[in-house]
Amino acid sequence: MARRTDSWQMQARVSEVADLIVAGLTTGEIHRYIREKRPEWNIQRSQRCNVIAKAREAIGEAGNTEFIEELGKAVKRLNVLYRRSFAINDYKACAAIVKQLTDLLGLASPTKVEHSGGVEVTYADRSDADLIREAESILRDAAHK
Repeated sequence: MARRTDSWQMQARVSEVADLIVAGLTTGEIHRYIREKRPEWNIQRSQRCNVIAKAREAIGEAGNTEFIEELGKAVKRLNVLYRRSFAINDYKACAAIVKQLTDLLGLASPTKVEHSGGVEVTYADRSDADLIREAESILRDAAHK
């Protein structure tokens, strides 16, 4: 009779398989990896499918959006790249990765404002002084009308 896997062992397996998915391996490649590189797991195809399904679910939970699995993979990949860049003191790459994560997750404040007249104005490239002058001008024009 096969020995039951402890929950911590299962979690370690799920985590390892999740990393393989994030790295871009296909399901077939993951099955082959487990058979060839992890013979000590001693699990059959149905058990491998179960581990892969749990790994996909774990990745999906990382994203928590409509495109759960893809977003989760992207977030995990960027986090891995960030850790590796930080480890080699590549802070420029770290900053770029943070910007990508911010954009990906929609955490950045909007830089474009659409007006009812269909005019699109971009404020990101303008200084505060320019914006204040423009606002004062608009207020003066409105007061004269």
